[in-house]
Amino acid sequence: SGVTYLLVSVPSFFSFRMKLRNHQLLLDQMSAFDVRAAKCALQADRNAIEEHVVALFEGGNAPVKEGSGVDDGEVRRQRFSL
Repeated sequence: SGVTYLLVSVPSFFSFRMKLRNHQLLLDQMSAFDVRAAKCALQADRNAIEEHVVALFEGGNAPVKEGSGVDDGEVRRQRFSL
């Protein structure tokens, strides 16, 4: 029973570490992303994105408040050590 647990836990350990690294990479990429600097290959893509953003913030309930610093490119995120 202990051997079976060991055989299962070793691949799980490496898989979980890889998941954490990929998640950190995703967070790093998201923190550097700026929709204002995004380039769309097709005009239809740009239109779809703009329509979606308008739909999200319709009604004046935008989650980002003016002067919060987020609009200035500042992103606060938690760092995990791997």
